[in-house]
Amino acid sequence: MKIHSIAAQDFLSLASLDLTLRPGTTVVTGPNGAGKSNLGTAVALPLLVLEQGLGGSRDGSDPLELYERAGRFGAAAYTVSLEIELDQPGEQELVRLFAEAAVAAVAANALNAHGEIGHPERGVLALFPGLNVAADSVTSLFRGTLRIAFSARRRTRWWAAWEFDHDGQPMQWILRGPHADWLCRGQLPPWTEGGSASPLLRFTEAGAEKRGSEAPMIYHFLREEASPQTGRAEPAAIDFARIMANIDPTRARAVDVPVLTDGSGVEPSAIAALSHALGREHTGQERYDFRSVLAAVLRQSLVLTDNRRLPLARDFPLAQLRGPADLRDGSAVAAELYRLKNGSIEEQQRFAQARTTFKDITRLDLHLQSTPTADQGMAIDILVGPAGSARIVQFAGAGVQESLLLATLLAGEPGRVVVLDEPAVNLHPTVQRSLSRHLADVQGIVITHSPDMVPCSDITDLDRVVRLTQQSDGTRVSSVTATHRPQLANWMQRLLLSDVRALLFASGVILCEGATELGALSQWWSQDPAGLGDPGSANIAMVDVNGDASFGGYINYLEAFGIPWAVIADGPAFAPTANLGKQLRKLRLAPDDPPAADADFAAWRAYWSRAGVFTLADAFGTGGTKAGEIEAFLAQLDKTLLDTVQAEHRASKPRIGAAFAAAHTEVPAEVTDLYQQIHTHLTTRSNRPTI
Repeated sequence: MKIHSIAAQDFLSLASLDLTLRPGTTVVTGPNGAGKSNLGTAVALPLLVLEQGLGGSRDGSDPLELYERAGRFGAAAYTVSLEIELDQPGEQELVRLFAEAAVAAVAANALNAHGEIGHPERGVLALFPGLNVAADSVTSLFRGTLRIAFSARRRTRWWAAWEFDHDGQPMQWILRGPHADWLCRGQLPPWTEGGSASPLLRFTEAGAEKRGSEAPMIYHFLREEASPQTGRAEPAAIDFARIMANIDPTRARAVDVPVLTDGSGVEPSAIAALSHALGREHTGQERYDFRSVLAAVLRQSLVLTDNRRLPLARDFPLAQLRGPADLRDGSAVAAELYRLKNGSIEEQQRFAQARTTFKDITRLDLHLQSTPTADQGMAIDILVGPAGSARIVQFAGAGVQESLLLATLLAGEPGRVVVLDEPAVNLHPTVQRSLSRHLADVQGIVITHSPDMVPCSDITDLDRVVRLTQQSDGTRVSSVTATHRPQLANWMQRLLLSDVRALLFASGVILCEGATELGALSQWWSQDPAGLGDPGSANIAMVDVNGDASFGGYINYLEAFGIPWAVIADGPAFAPTANLGKQLRKLRLAPDDPPAADADFAAWRAYWSRAGVFTLADAFGTGGTKAGEIEAFLAQLDKTLLDTVQAEHRASKPRIGAAFAAAHTEVPAEVTDLYQQIHTHLTTRSNRPTI
């Protein structure tokens, strides 16, 4: 399975989300409160909705009760959608088996219930319960959008549908909600919402279409396919695509494998095959709808982890070792490794892969030791380290245990989608970077606050990084586009620094031209002179860009990920021909209507402030005068103090700036005013409309 996109409206903190996932693992970044963890919850919810009533809850509780309060700001309704592709052979075969069982059951019911129908119709009906559905006739069902909706105002609060295109026409199969149960019984509901609806498959007798019956009428389709009256050869397989081609695409449908009306009549083998594929006991009285198929696929393919781990379990009943372990909270890792080690050849290979990945991440060997228990269970110990001196993993530290869980998850079956919420909490930065490399080949989502989990060895790595931010009109998703790519490719060396990647998690960034500004302003602003909160508490990062020639690279990077920014520059950067102006014009970020080239400094300062560029200077300071440098401003405040700290700290500009501000305890009014301007600018940019 692949997830191509995730969408949500009014769900938890997600006012409006539309996130496209690229191949491989998508790394989700952003400040606190952006909705990153809620993204993982949005992926988990559809399976809960599909499983309710299908035996998905182990303890009999209803996990959906909690989600009835998941509307944003108490909203009474919300939606969550996953665009999914069933790309694994087993998933596609399950869909084919479902279509085959559905057609066969309708034909068998018609045959059993209408025994009075004579030749050739009875012969036609007898033929089709034994035919296969052609594999290439169900391909349109392999990719679609699983849409989930909740409304507190409806009697049936939960609704689900599978929406896909067939031969260029959008179609909707109702999986759960007001229409679904009625449609699967071959009836219309007593009321409708959002348009009319009909069952996809049902049997109707000859002439029923004259009474206004809905197409497709499965009986007539079967007769057209194989009736001797048509002169056609007996078909080798059923073309399910022809059935769907006759459907009115404007009407919602529900399709199921109905219960056979007469157990003494024809029972197609396809029903038993579908029951086996879904892991159910076949009694001959099952009814399956397409919800069962999608629930089985999601249950098998979706692996989610909580951002809170439970202690590793050691004792397991044998029944728990027969199937895949639930690794969401990390406690059952030993059971899963034991199952893989003692399973099929493919599972043993996955165990070997988990060991290899674990050693690559931690440099430790992994061993498994098991002992039968008195209550007919199994005690399983995981040992790490050299064979002669291995220790139990519970005593090896939280980081090693986290690495063990991640290595096990990464060794999962093909087609699994792994959603990791904060996997780096207990991992050393070097381990995080190693893990990041392994994740490149796995389809999944990593929700993180760690810059070391952000891949950046190549420009293509940034394609898999997205940043979420909350804005006044909804959630904004930012990622690298073709506009920013050329300059970012030239900037990759700088991106290797974790402090630059850490900007992805900031609410805003202040770019300082030099270290003196950074040292002095961060010291003064830590006192919160404007009463707006100091930059640190507001999650505003301050960065020394080391000269005005570097502004453009930082700004391009911040723009790519939608991070609000402001610039503090010296006077020379405001000159009409300065580097900063050239860079902003190249990025198309320069304001319209610039002053005349010979305009004074005040005019150019006001002009560039519209773009978010600010200064403490009152002159260009070009021509070697140094009048526009930060040192000139400090000298105006206290020349003697500046000389003293310069002599004490010599060439260390950060120390000079910080020492001066620490000694000059009264925050200058110009510095307070500067922060007020920057704060207003960053707040305005944070709430700009989403694009």
